[in-house]
Parts: sequence; C-alpha cells; structure tokens
Amino acid sequence: MYAETVKMNHVHFAAELARSGLKAADVAELAGVRPETISRARNGHKVRLSTVEKLAEVFGIPTAYLMEGKGDC
Repeated sequence: MYAETVKMNHVHFAAELARSGLKAADVAELAGVRPETISRARNGHKVRLSTVEKLAEVFGIPTAYLMEGKGDC
C-alpha cells in the first residue's frame, strides 16, 4: 500500500518558516524528516501527507493550512 501524497502550499510554509525564526534544516530535524524532503516540498513536488502533518505539528498549525488548495483555515 502506498502512502498518500499531497502538494504542500509553499507560500504558507515560507510564512510559517519566517514566523518561527527557524531554518528549514532545523524544521526538518524537529519534524523527523530529511532536509531534502523539505526542499522537494518547497519546489512543488508532492510529499507524504504524514510529512505535512509533522511539519504542521512543529509549527503548531492545522495540517490543512500547509496543504495546497486547503489554506483558508
């Protein structure tokens, strides 16, 4: 069975990254994902839904806010 993949809203991610004051590599470490995964997501590639959930948890925001097309939370 394959993990569900989604596109991350890179504008919202960038805003949360700036708000947090953390570097992308720091967020990757806190979320337990590879920095390359963050880079791919920021460049419009699909990532696992579980990755977006982990990132949202690091930022303390709803998962939907980081998902493409679901950002009006």
